[in-house]
Amino acid sequence: MFERFKSVFGLYPKSVGGWWVDSYSLGYMQKKYGVTASLIVADQYTTDNYQIWGQYWGAPYYPSKISTLRPAQTLDEKIPVVVMQWAARDPINGYGKYVENSTYSVQVNDYQDFHLLTEGYFARLIDIYTKQDLNQFGQVVVGLENSYSWEKYGGGYGKQIKVLDDKRKSGQLSLVTMEEFASWYRNKFTTISPEHLIVANDPLGGEGKSVWFMNPFYRVGWFLNKEGSVIRDVRQYIEGDSEPCFKTACDKLNFATFSTRVLDEVTYGKSVLLDEGKIEDLKVTREEEKYVLGYSNKAGQKKTVEFLPRDISIDGKVSSVDTFILQAVSSPGSLRESRGGMGVSSGSPKEQQFPDILLQLIKFILFIPLVLFIPGFLLVRSLNMRSLPSNFFLSVISGMVMLTLVAYLGGLLKIPWLTFIYLAAFVGIFILKKYYLELNLKGVKITLDKINLLVILTLITGAIFQSLSLLRSGWVYDFGIGFWGPLGHDGIWHQALINQLIKQVPPQNPVLSGEILSNYHYFFDLLVAETVRLSQIPVMDLLYRFYPLTFSVLLGLGTYLLVMKITGSRIATIISLYFVYFQ
Repeated sequence: MFERFKSVFGLYPKSVGGWWVDSYSLGYMQKKYGVTASLIVADQYTTDNYQIWGQYWGAPYYPSKISTLRPAQTLDEKIPVVVMQWAARDPINGYGKYVENSTYSVQVNDYQDFHLLTEGYFARLIDIYTKQDLNQFGQVVVGLENSYSWEKYGGGYGKQIKVLDDKRKSGQLSLVTMEEFASWYRNKFTTISPEHLIVANDPLGGEGKSVWFMNPFYRVGWFLNKEGSVIRDVRQYIEGDSEPCFKTACDKLNFATFSTRVLDEVTYGKSVLLDEGKIEDLKVTREEEKYVLGYSNKAGQKKTVEFLPRDISIDGKVSSVDTFILQAVSSPGSLRESRGGMGVSSGSPKEQQFPDILLQLIKFILFIPLVLFIPGFLLVRSLNMRSLPSNFFLSVISGMVMLTLVAYLGGLLKIPWLTFIYLAAFVGIFILKKYYLELNLKGVKITLDKINLLVILTLITGAIFQSLSLLRSGWVYDFGIGFWGPLGHDGIWHQALINQLIKQVPPQNPVLSGEILSNYHYFFDLLVAETVRLSQIPVMDLLYRFYPLTFSVLLGLGTYLLVMKITGSRIATIISLYFVYFQ
């Protein structure tokens, strides 16, 4: 294609474009053909079966060598090509999950067909992108896709050109090619991309407003909508984080899922509600290296949101971007105004996490009988054990082993749905064959005399104390995520390994990108990964709370059953439990 272009025009093209241009191809074209400008589609969640999500909002940037979606943070990782965006979106109405959102754009067929809007709407979008006083420049790409009918859209496109020409004559903007803009940008910004700010009033005439702040380290989307003052989008750009299709080819583009945690109302339904209701006196200013968003809430209180080079400040309380995101996504819903001292160090976990943990605990309690006990019981029922505790103990342990092996086999064979077939088969047999009648739950009698109460109390107390060193890890505190005890670093390794196992089996080495992990025992991590996949319970709740507590209870129950089998003495079981848990 490049050679054909040169044979016709006498030179290689400086500008390339596509719905998506991956970083490997972009770097190759830059080195081999001298490409300086690239066009990709602006953020869209579902349109055209292309999901591009998370780049600068409507602004150009230098991409990373391993991710076109992410701006380069250093000269070493920078591709010296200016990435621009096709069909720049409405900064307020264009943020959303559906085609109705992404078609609020500068493209004539979008706003004309889907929303019956005219060139007046287009003119207001152009003003938003080219009249930002706090930026060093404004830029937007305008055009018409060549697959659309000229007869239908040529008139509307002509009106767009008239709007642009009028604004050019007034001195508001210049009309240049992508190559010309890229040349200016590369001469102006010789290192990495500058920060960029978009402040917008609703171009549809509503009362909504938005402020988008982007720099090479993070982006933030603040909105004033019917809820009030809301931060709907925060994502941190992590050096070394590659695009989803960089190492292996993809059948489709799905860039709304991230290996790093993000605050994303569209993808995950999470947002940060700063103030409910209307606000007044909204001002956005720049003070040295920070951008300050200030307003008065409906109670007359002065509020500030500050975007610093690598941090976010709410009413003077500074948090790293990562901490801000963690606190927001760990809350059960939108993080409300009562923020509980966001920038103050504390040894206590955030109170908002406890309702969510209770919900996850309920899910795990249901997970044990459905996914672990039933398959395990079908395996051990031939032992004809009459004791319900013995049945429960062996069945749950067997179920853990079976689930892990099925997950391993499914991963090796590239059959991710094998676990679902396995569970459907075992649960179906359990119900259809009425094996649940063998459990004889009605015949279970528990005598709560003093000795039995002491056994139960020792087991419960021992399990809690044995798990206590782990229970506090993985919670979000004011200083970030806490990891406690001498094995805190080990837990972080297992988190990383579990995240790799969720993606594939065998896993990549979390500390050596692209290399398969070998000579390491990861079946427990695989059990947790498969539990996450089936239940959507967060990794940290399973790794630090639910599974350790389950193992500790099973240890106590197994000790009780073994000692009773050998000695028949309940006093002996109490002594054994004491030594197991407390010595």
